[in-house]
Amino acid sequence: MTARTKHVGDLTVYAGSLAELAAVADEYATGRRPMPRGLNAGHLEHVAEQLRAGLRVHDLGPLRFYADAADGAPFRAPYAPPAADA
Repeated sequence: MTARTKHVGDLTVYAGSLAELAAVADEYATGRRPMPRGLNAGHLEHVAEQLRAGLRVHDLGPLRFYADAADGAPFRAPYAPPAADA
């Protein structure tokens, strides 16, 4: 499975497992995804580390990362990407 994505204006929201979200953050940090204005590789490296450590929510302004519940229930809130079961 891959992280779910939703775009709202200049905001990009990712939801998924901690591992999936850390992989997305790594892609930004290594330049495989275009870096939003105001952020840098260090920001995204730090987010990837925190996701791997189990911190579930990261709001970087133009990028937001929301981990699904430990039991696999999809993250649901305003701006949440649609869940597979939606």
